[in-house]
Amino acid sequence: MAAPFLFEDQDILSDIDDGFAEAEQQLATKSEIEVDEDLYTNAVMSMLSPADTLATRLFAMLLIITVAFLQVVLTGAIRTHVNVAMGLSPHESVKTKSMHELYDDLRHEGRLQYIRLEKKDVTQLCGDFQYNLNEQQLPGTNWTAHFEYSKVPVNNWKAWDIPPTDRSDLDTARFVLENKEYMSVYLIVSFVWILTIINEVRMILQFMLAVCQMRVVYGDDKVIRKEDEDFRIVAFTWSAKVMGLACVVYRLFICMFITVVGCQFLMWTSTNIELILNALALTFVLELDHITYKATISRSRQNLISKLKPLTWSDPVGFSSRHPNVSKLVMMISVLGSGAFVTWLLRDKQHDAYRDMFALVAATCLFQGPTPGYWSQFHATFPAPGLCETLLELKCEAPIVGESGRPCVEDWEGQRLCKFYVRTDSMFSTWSSIDWMRQGPCVAYPDGKGPYPVMSLDIKDDRSTFSILANVCQRMYQQQPMIMFQGKQRYATGPRIRVYPYKEFTPAAPFWCGYKGGADAVLTRYKPAPFRTWRQRLKTCRSTTLVYSSKTNSASSSSWVGSEETQMEANKVAKLNNMTKPTRGAFNGIWLSKTWGVVVISQNGDKAMLSNPNLPYSPQKASVNGGNITLDDLDIKGELKAGKIYLSGANVMSDNIVLVSQADEIKNIETKRKQKKQDGDGSRSSSSSGDAR
Repeated sequence: MAAPFLFEDQDILSDIDDGFAEAEQQLATKSEIEVDEDLYTNAVMSMLSPADTLATRLFAMLLIITVAFLQVVLTGAIRTHVNVAMGLSPHESVKTKSMHELYDDLRHEGRLQYIRLEKKDVTQLCGDFQYNLNEQQLPGTNWTAHFEYSKVPVNNWKAWDIPPTDRSDLDTARFVLENKEYMSVYLIVSFVWILTIINEVRMILQFMLAVCQMRVVYGDDKVIRKEDEDFRIVAFTWSAKVMGLACVVYRLFICMFITVVGCQFLMWTSTNIELILNALALTFVLELDHITYKATISRSRQNLISKLKPLTWSDPVGFSSRHPNVSKLVMMISVLGSGAFVTWLLRDKQHDAYRDMFALVAATCLFQGPTPGYWSQFHATFPAPGLCETLLELKCEAPIVGESGRPCVEDWEGQRLCKFYVRTDSMFSTWSSIDWMRQGPCVAYPDGKGPYPVMSLDIKDDRSTFSILANVCQRMYQQQPMIMFQGKQRYATGPRIRVYPYKEFTPAAPFWCGYKGGADAVLTRYKPAPFRTWRQRLKTCRSTTLVYSSKTNSASSSSWVGSEETQMEANKVAKLNNMTKPTRGAFNGIWLSKTWGVVVISQNGDKAMLSNPNLPYSPQKASVNGGNITLDDLDIKGELKAGKIYLSGANVMSDNIVLVSQADEIKNIETKRKQKKQDGDGSRSSSSSGDAR
């Protein structure tokens, strides 16, 4: 059966085809543009209407000037917000100015080595890392006390799982660079925005051609002719033509201004929903003339403008009339192609900008972390505590002090007691249960499996930001830490403490890299080297000796913490022998405080040295007179009564500072444990006797 036709009469179909082609040919010769219902059309109509007074015409121009002012102000406000709060300009952006200053300081070969990130800066730039102290034996080790970090609020490095308000700058850069959903939303929103601008420019140019090609009348000639129920503009006065061309110039200017600012605004928008909202905000600014027109112009004038027939204009080149079919394809391909090309350029520029942002933030987080001590200068770089630990999913040997300088191993009246430091010979030593040759003070649990030695982790080099960070951390890990202290090189079990400015202490794994011949390969001038080259550039970080050096009082060594400029009495530290032996004086030993944590006192006759992280510099010289001890440089005095030291003075920082002997507390704990064990054995034997009866 033959297929049915909508029209059985082929002549009718032929007439329709001929009519359609004729209409297209006619429109290709002379095109039409709908009259926009906006303030610009209203101003032109004011110049055309002989009934409009001078005041009416001035009011129409005043409305355009007002809207122009509002559009420029709003667009300028968006531009200022982008440059100051969103962009990466080191001169304008408040957000990144401090990062550039930190980076510049870091490059000066240790000139400000002890001026590092504060804890709030680490949270904003690198992420929020919190550590937990545990007392359980790790599989494959003899450890009974360790710490591990977690990344909050989501304990993983998938930036897209973290709520946008909780993302650090490092998470934000990684999200924009690698999240496929964000990239899709950005490309769609940017493409629609570019199409909106192209449509606006086409309308402006068509209006310009219509105004230029409209004939000019003189005297009482009619400018508007009625056709059926509508009206058509058939001519312009000179004032109307000048007004129309002036509107064209301004509309092109504001369109280009909003286009440039809008592309920057979208480029630095880092969340999906904000991309959509910001694009709508830009459209609102662009459409402000239509909104004002609807709100202010009289109903009669709006009705007249709505009934105006389209303005006619002809192609000055004549290409569309000679090649109508080709012109349709050329227009479609050129608009979609140019929109796609500009969108691709914007994404490429955004990718480069966030790649630079990631390199800058990552360099700051990996190499500008706090140092092991504020009393010494280090020509080495350290990561922010928690950064590498969470990247490699480490569990590490517990340090000598915990948060705010408090001890860290066993609970004692609300704090933790360093019970394992009884037989130590140095403040930097702990128990000898670590296999330093094969794993060091930390083990890794990737994806919850382990433990594995850090150096044996097989981190894929897939050029992702995560693998680059993890590979750099693996390079910086010191499995058997080597330190240079007072000119002597020795193996050490740490240092496992990092000191933020204002003496805020936190544990950290032994990650560092020497500056000269190490981190300086990455910290190139003006901005870091491309981050995909870091893995190769940092090969020399492994097995770096950490050198403790005294600070100087030179102008180039200014400090954020004031009195910490005082030079450490480093030569006294080597004389700190076993702190648990009281043979050298009643004050000699390790003391514990709920407020100060661990206090180490080395007494030799009537002279003593007192070490504690809460002091401006440590150790401090002190004088002993019987049962009293007085610090030489600070207003702090201590009185020994009933085996406890009671501190007083203006520099104590808080009232009721009481130091108790660590050795006594350990004895008390062991006694309690034995008693508890005996009580448990007695209860079990009583239960057995009852069962026998």
